[in-house]
Amino acid sequence: MKRIFLVALAVLFVFAAAACTGDPNAGNVVEVPDSATPLPDNFLETATPSTFRTKQAVDYPDNEGTNYAANIMVSELDDDQLKVSTMMSIDWDYIVDQKEGQGAHQYNATKIWEATYGGTVTIRTVPENEMTSSLSAWSAAGEAPDIIPSNNANYPLWPQRGLTSDMKWYGDNLDITNGDIFNRDLMELYSWKGEHPYAITNTATHYYYVVFNKTLFDRKGEKTPWDYWQEGNWTWTQFVQTAKAMTEGEEAYGFTGWGLFPYQAPYPMAAVSDDGIASLNIDNPNYIRYMTEVYNFYQTEKAGRSGWNLQDWSALMPQNTDAMVITNLSSFERMWRIIERRDTGADLRVAPLYVFDPNDEAGPITPTSFWGYAIARQAKAPYGAAEYIRLESLVSRAIFDERGGHSWLPYVTPEEKAMIEEYEKNVTMVIEPIQGVGDCYAIIDGQMVPSIYYDQAEVSVQAVFDSIRPILNAEFDAFNAGS
Repeated sequence: MKRIFLVALAVLFVFAAAACTGDPNAGNVVEVPDSATPLPDNFLETATPSTFRTKQAVDYPDNEGTNYAANIMVSELDDDQLKVSTMMSIDWDYIVDQKEGQGAHQYNATKIWEATYGGTVTIRTVPENEMTSSLSAWSAAGEAPDIIPSNNANYPLWPQRGLTSDMKWYGDNLDITNGDIFNRDLMELYSWKGEHPYAITNTATHYYYVVFNKTLFDRKGEKTPWDYWQEGNWTWTQFVQTAKAMTEGEEAYGFTGWGLFPYQAPYPMAAVSDDGIASLNIDNPNYIRYMTEVYNFYQTEKAGRSGWNLQDWSALMPQNTDAMVITNLSSFERMWRIIERRDTGADLRVAPLYVFDPNDEAGPITPTSFWGYAIARQAKAPYGAAEYIRLESLVSRAIFDERGGHSWLPYVTPEEKAMIEEYEKNVTMVIEPIQGVGDCYAIIDGQMVPSIYYDQAEVSVQAVFDSIRPILNAEFDAFNAGS
């Protein structure tokens, strides 16, 4: 299939007078314009989408009345581009079971694609821990799925291995510049050598908050994180003091969970340069200071639940066991649903992350995570994949709006909602790429985390870093050798 990509000042590609040739990295499966000029660094802010053709939506028998595709515009597609495949860790039966809940957008988008556009969607179910190996094998054999749902743990691994396409190739079909659908800031943060491998949706971008159990604070007569935030005193130092005040022996703790783990810090353990070189950042003074504070929090102040059971925070918090956790709003909602089912009497509230005052930060810094989409570099139906990704993203947005916004809204107060909106506009976002570099994630969990979070023994934080640095550096060297 030959295509010519059109562009003016405000669109994604320059006019190509000649037919496009195959991209050498795509095994001649994906055809991309070799005559396109480089896009400006700020293309996500300056570009505008092309015009699409509207297709009339149809209702389908098992979901009558649904009309999410009524105003969705689609490009003209060849028949082969309407047959798309996607790699997922869940199967179709699960999506059907979840069609009124989390899987509603996937279920409806697939049905719309079939009933309205005459397409087909094939799901390849792969265990989550086998996605990279399966995708690599399929790509090498020329049998890659078209759509590969992605998250932050895939970065920079998948782009580095050449498994993902540059979304700019399919900008027209994807409507990549539409800020109502996609999170431009995170797409820039997760860029790779000038490419944008992920279409990151606004409705599946996660920021982190301090969630606290107001029931426990009221019982003890302690000020809550919300109180301190309103006073302008919600800092790390206060967080430590509050967690210590809310800890009672080994039965109840002021803090639980993995929100203080080394790869969820305000200062990333790793960085990726514009030319794709990954570097270890654990000797950065800010990071060392942060991890020293975390170590003291657990080992000296004993203000957080330690040991492997700290991983049970999503069950402990609704049970009125521990006072605070750092998590995203999706987990906040899930814990509230547990409270509703079990009638535990817990009252979970949400407050911003603290300001890390030991380093004199001016405001909170949040790690981010996301659920998004990528198109396999070896995709056979890349243009159809881009159209389907846009369809599913728009359906997700329509369901989001139909339900009055975020599904966690019933569990927040009007004041908290206003705080959330303001916080997410102004909070500093950072990404942590170390999970996508070799075996770093497993090494940290096996050799660093126990020393700081689980073992109740005196140890030098610097000694922990000194022992783990050569092993991590070897992973980074191997990663960069393949860049």
